[in-house]
Amino acid sequence: MQQQISVITLGIADLARSKRFYVDGFGGRALCVADAPPHGGFRGYVADPDDHAWEIAFNPAWPIDAEGHVRFGT
Repeated sequence: MQQQISVITLGIADLARSKRFYVDGFGGRALCVADAPPHGGFRGYVADPDDHAWEIAFNPAWPIDAEGHVRFGT
């Protein structure tokens, strides 16, 4: 399975602290327990050191094109 993120930009207060958080796999600051949403797959929510909230989702039914992009509604 190919996993890909193209570009994300965020304002941060401490570059070293944020770099550790993202490099170490989102640092375990869970906002709630992961669950299975009604549309399938799994999702969970985390907050980074600057309190940016993230939803992390996986759904094996999402179509991925030849370039590795998820395509919704196509």
